[in-house]
Amino acid sequence: MAAHWQVAMVNDHQQLVFAGGVNEGAADALEQAIFSKLGTVHTLVLDSPGGWIGEGRRMAEVVKEHKLNTHFEQECMSACTLLAGHERSVLTR
Repeated sequence: MAAHWQVAMVNDHQQLVFAGGVNEGAADALEQAIFSKLGTVHTLVLDSPGGWIGEGRRMAEVVKEHKLNTHFEQECMSACTLLAGHERSVLTR
């Protein structure tokens, strides 16, 4: 089954963008991306309609373990709201 999310590094690997549903494999993909650039990722940028609560909790553990900040500009709903970072920010319009 294809992933319903994407993970990408931006801003000289200081930000990790997670876009899409919080579903199977998302937490593992998030952790693998962080480990690939360990020490450089500071912020997780979220754009998600939410998804599975269990996977959201696993992703929240990854965020907490790596002391990531979280930021969103588009949407962060349902299980996405579990991903509270060390510092949290939102772009207001």
